[in-house]
Amino acid sequence: MNPKTSLYEIILPDSFENELNEIFGYLTKNASYKVALQLIEDMESQLGLITTLPYIYPVYAPVPRFRKMPIHNWQYVVFYTVDKQKRQIILTHIYHTSRDIQAIMGL
Repeated sequence: MNPKTSLYEIILPDSFENELNEIFGYLTKNASYKVALQLIEDMESQLGLITTLPYIYPVYAPVPRFRKMPIHNWQYVVFYTVDKQKRQIILTHIYHTSRDIQAIMGL
């Protein structure tokens, strides 16, 4: 396998899964289950892209080790890091863009 075209593995720590579950529950309660599923599908579509192009999204300036992936058609953003040696993408956070993200991250 050519290392330049091989896929990176997506890692979802428990903290990320908890944030995503909170968002899913919120959308299910306040919109619909179908809307919540659509968010997941849209996010998964973009995650497929970063498994081959992990540096496609910009560095998050306040925390340069993070990259910031806005989810298309949504007001949510996913933060992730890239471990080049292990060929892993670690999803660290998902937040609604209306929130004070820097305050949440303790910056």
